[in-house]
Order: sequence, then structure tokens, then C-alpha cells
Amino acid sequence: MTRVRTFVMLVLAAVMLPLLSSQAEAKQLPMASPRDVALAVSGCMTMKFSHYLTGPAWFEELDIGYRVVLPLRGDPASHANSQFPPPAEDTVATIDLYRYDDPNNAPRGIEKWDRNVKFYAREFLVELSPGDPVYFVRLGGYDWYTIGWRTVGCLDEIRRLIM
Repeated sequence: MTRVRTFVMLVLAAVMLPLLSSQAEAKQLPMASPRDVALAVSGCMTMKFSHYLTGPAWFEELDIGYRVVLPLRGDPASHANSQFPPPAEDTVATIDLYRYDDPNNAPRGIEKWDRNVKFYAREFLVELSPGDPVYFVRLGGYDWYTIGWRTVGCLDEIRRLIM
């Protein structure tokens, strides 16, 4: 797992260093590109789920967004004894990220992620800081409650680091 952590740190450094060096004196960093956010989410999820993955997460470009793919490791024992179990067999879960620079253009009728309550949905909107773009998130593949709140946690961490 040391190689995975090293890989993730290199990915995050590759995304952050150019932004930090060019904005050293600015109060707020510029908004990272959707591709850089997808790259950072895949790295963050690799770190958060390191014991549950068969390899590092990766991302793929979609028509209007990005898909983060988590290659989940099957864990039959945990699957049988957990309230929110990992998969019993190796499978994948996906996180589709669609960015809306103007929140008014985000899909209507989709719940906003509420960080103050237990929340579960396969589709939701994530608001970061005022004035930031909004992310529409769609979860696919293996249905695991943990993936949604970890995704939001990664977006929050990334916002503080590179957006």
C-alpha cells in the first residue's frame, strides 16, 4: 500500500504545486479545472479506501464530466457482519462528477448533500463555498453508503487545497 500512497501524493503534488506557486500571494486559489478535481478525487478516494481497493482509483472523461472508478476488493467476512458492508466479491463503484460553474444551471429536483445529517442518495448536489461551482454527483456500480459521504469529504478537502 506504500506504493499507492506514494502515487497519490505525487498526483496531488502535480495538481497543487503549479497552482500554489502561481498564486503564492493571492488570498484565494483559482478554481481547479474539472479534470484536476477528478484527478484529485481519484487520489483522495484511493487513500480513503486503500484497504478496500484492488488497485488505485482512476478517472475517465465523460461527455460533460468525469467518472472516478473504484476497483473494490471483495470482503465476504465484512460483508456479512457490517451495517454498511463492502462488497462480498471484487467489483467496481463509480462516481460521476458534473461541474456547474453557474449553480442555476445545475439539475433541478436533486437533493443537496446535507453535511449535518445522515444522508444517502445515489444522486446529489454538493455546494462547496459561496461563489464556487456546484457539483452534481451520481454514484454507480456497487451501492455502498460509505462512498457518498467519502466523496463529499474528498471534495471538501480538495476545495481547501486546490480550488
